[in-house]
Amino acid sequence: MRVKQSDSGHRDEMIWMARTHDRLPLFLIAKEYGLSLSRVSQIIHTVDVRMFERLRIDRMCRDQDIEIWPIESLGLSTRATNCLLDSNIRTIGRLREISARDLLSVKNLGRQTFHEIAAALADLQVNK
Repeated sequence: MRVKQSDSGHRDEMIWMARTHDRLPLFLIAKEYGLSLSRVSQIIHTVDVRMFERLRIDRMCRDQDIEIWPIESLGLSTRATNCLLDSNIRTIGRLREISARDLLSVKNLGRQTFHEIAAALADLQVNK
């Protein structure tokens, strides 16, 4: 079963699940998804880091007011973080104040980066 390239986030999580929960060998996962072994290893590592970051944020939610958290605590990509910092958006509280239209007008912040930021903020709402 091959997954479309546009579903890469979902594909990455499926690969991570196959490795961590189903305990499938890397070479079988690589063959199933048509990827190299190194790419599969990289995907699993990336998802592990994201999962760890979400757990860390969950713990922080219980202890602090999230409005004063720095943007870096969202675990966003380098591009997303840099776009926000270059626009002087340094805290989650400030990010929540900005409209979607204003956020999309930030230099070098396109739709994909916008969706990444929106997903991170949605995760905070759910975990709050």
